Amino acid sequence: MAKLVFLISGGPQQLLSSIALLQQLDRGDDVAGVLSYVGGDRRIVDFEKYVCRCFGYKYLGSIENLKDEISEVCIGSLGQLIKSFFRKDLVGEIRLWLHGKGFASLLHCSTLVMPYRKNLVSDNILLNSVAPQEVLFVPDGAYLSLNKNIAKRIFFKMFGVENFLKKGLCKFYLPPYLASQEMIPFDVNSLHVESLQNVYDVLRSNVLEVIEENCIDLLHKPVSVLVWQNLFPKFFSDKDYYLSFFSKVIDSELEISPYLLIVKPHPRSTPLEIEELKKSLPSNALARVHFVEDDVLIACPVEVFYGCLDIKRMVGVASTALISFKGYDGVDIGFYTSSRFSNKLQSEIKRVASVVQSDLITL
Repeated sequence: MAKLVFLISGGPQQLLSSIALLQQLDRGDDVAGVLSYVGGDRRIVDFEKYVCRCFGYKYLGSIENLKDEISEVCIGSLGQLIKSFFRKDLVGEIRLWLHGKGFASLLHCSTLVMPYRKNLVSDNILLNSVAPQEVLFVPDGAYLSLNKNIAKRIFFKMFGVENFLKKGLCKFYLPPYLASQEMIPFDVNSLHVESLQNVYDVLRSNVLEVIEENCIDLLHKPVSVLVWQNLFPKFFSDKDYYLSFFSKVIDSELEISPYLLIVKPHPRSTPLEIEELKKSLPSNALARVHFVEDDVLIACPVEVFYGCLDIKRMVGVASTALISFKGYDGVDIGFYTSSRFSNKLQSEIKRVASVVQSDLITL
């Protein structure tokens, strides 16, 4: 039987979660290929290709430009807008685009595994265009995305696009530490923690040598880890304060904890941002701080580090990694917020901290 399962990756953690789900369902051998929504970030794309090699999957390329193509087809010009409105064949246009980009095999997909991302019209149009028999949604790691806005989606009905979520072909899978939250507005199935751990173990065995080479001074020593989140410019626009905030987090952790501190940048953190944050620290602090700078390790979910390093404390803002570490023995969890964050962001951070039953420090 032909392999008709395709994965669309929303990033490193979401790709690993998708693989874990398929293995949990005993369908890990049915994957025809992996596509990416994150084609413009070289570090993330390279890591997704690395993961595909680890699990024997074929990396097909990126559909990152799908949203731009939809905008061009619909409203590229007044004439195009009128044409699209009367033809009501946006789905057909996108199918032609996918075929022209070399993704014709995706049009024969029976099962599509993809991230759930709120309010993205392009995802719904993609589903209408591919028309899979089954869709398995897996979170992309963005805790703040999982809210009731799914009920308020606006779709391009005037262009002949239906709400695919109402066809009864979609299933949502979340790990228990997310699925238990009252904020989830739909019925969910469980993505087992054991399934995630099995995938982490496979990846861990492949990156262990890289971790040992880059963290040789930290092996067999208790460490804290700061999960550096990419809050700029989505949540606030002042980049100087963005870097200053994480500099203060580092200072706070060096006072609170006796351990060496590992700063794990976000996969989208730029080399310039990493360098600027390092320069913002006093020289005496740098002796106790280790920045992860290898591209593979920066893109790698921090859960994979557990078992390779003796992690005693994990801190950050609202990363789902902090929630997942709630179940890890001997790991203390800490959250940071700021009075300069938006009220919505502060509220969400406070809620996440209460879920983990962790201290919340305001800087």
